[in-house]
Amino acid sequence: TFTGTVSGITASMVGLGNVNNTSDANKPISTATQNALNLLAPKASPAFTGTITYGGTDLDTLYKPWVIATIDGTTGNVSTSSGKATVSCSRTAAGSYTVSYTSTPSGAPSAVLLTLRNSTGFAQYSGLSGSSMTVSIRNTSAVLADSIFSIVAHL
Repeated sequence: TFTGTVSGITASMVGLGNVNNTSDANKPISTATQNALNLLAPKASPAFTGTITYGGTDLDTLYKPWVIATIDGTTGNVSTSSGKATVSCSRTAAGSYTVSYTSTPSGAPSAVLLTLRNSTGFAQYSGLSGSSMTVSIRNTSAVLADSIFSIVAHL
C-alpha cells in the first residue's frame, strides 16, 4: 500500500517493462497486414490489371463504345470499323442508308449517336430495330445528299 507521492518505482519493477505511451500513429503493424494494404489501389490514379467487373459485367463492355465506324456515303462502303460489332451499310438512295451490325455480346445498342465526318450537313436516324437502323444524310439545305459519316453505337 502506498500513500502520498510515490517515487523510484519503474514499469519493470511492477511487471510492465514492455509498456509505453506510443501513439496509435507510431504503433507498428504486422507483416501480414502491411502485405494486405500493399495490394489495395491508391485513391489517386489507381492502376488496375486483369478484367475489372461491376455487377458481373466487365467495364470494357459497360463503358467502351460498342461500335465505331466510318462510312463512305457515296458507295455505302464501311472504311473503318472497331469495337464490339461488325458493321455493314447499304445505300438505298442518295443520302439514305441502312446500317446493320452483328455483335458480341448479341443484342441491339440502347442508344446510338451519329456524327458527320465533315460539317456540310447533318445526320439523322430512325427505325432502330434489332441489328439495323435507317440513316439519312441531309445537306445544309435539308436535301438528302451523300456524305462520309461516322457512327458510334453505345451499349
